Amino acid sequence: GFNSSTMNISGHTRTDAGSQTVTVSLKDKTNYKWSDNTTDDVTFTFTINKKSIAVTWGSTTSFTYDGSSHAPTVTTPVTGVGSEKLNLTVSGAQTNVGDYTATASISSVTGGRENKNNYTLTNTTKSFSIVRAGINLPSVADKTYTGSSQTALSNTTQYTVSGTASAIDAGTYTVYYYAPGNTNYNAKSGSVDVTIEKYNLSNATIATIGAKTYTGSAITPTPDVSVPIPSGTTTSLVNNTDFTFGYENNTNVGTASIAFRGTG
Repeated sequence: GFNSSTMNISGHTRTDAGSQTVTVSLKDKTNYKWSDNTTDDVTFTFTINKKSIAVTWGSTTSFTYDGSSHAPTVTTPVTGVGSEKLNLTVSGAQTNVGDYTATASISSVTGGRENKNNYTLTNTTKSFSIVRAGINLPSVADKTYTGSSQTALSNTTQYTVSGTASAIDAGTYTVYYYAPGNTNYNAKSGSVDVTIEKYNLSNATIATIGAKTYTGSAITPTPDVSVPIPSGTTTSLVNNTDFTFGYENNTNVGTASIAFRGTG
């Protein structure tokens, strides 16, 4: 064994993982020798193995395509030796549909020696997948008659439309759509109904009616009636086509009233 009174030793202390050469020599080579009758310095190598740490992966390994990159997560930081904390990172995140493998690695160590080379990871890879997304179904809001053509649904990069995609008159229309799908989206087809509601004549304007003279018979004026459509213009309505008049107290002297009602 080593005898400090007759021997010197160097290189025999080490903290970090790795290999190191130790040298033992005789203090007095004139009066002492090794058991093999030599006096040469003796060297040998010793190794400190890296501390093994297992990676803990998150449970989510399937993602739906959304245009963003995805990868499984890992628990980080991880407790190492003493106060040391291992900070882990994950590489291999992907965006498009497919099957992939993520890899965990040590980015840094905080506390203690702050040396990531003192550690080795196990369970460093995780398989994951990104699956196709469903096409977002088109949605349309009902509209109100304006006198101009209105588009219920237009072609997009995801789907094309057919049927009555644009209309002028009040009514309910069916628009068909077809999404052929691609690498990242499932194919989808269907239809949506859109209604153009009738225009509310409460927004109409009735021309001024001047005073009338008693005639003994019912007086039935037919003032102009107009609506502020299409936008920025005024449209005159046609009596007995677009609306009808109704009268009250319109024979005798006094204040008469006139009303109109849409024919639709």
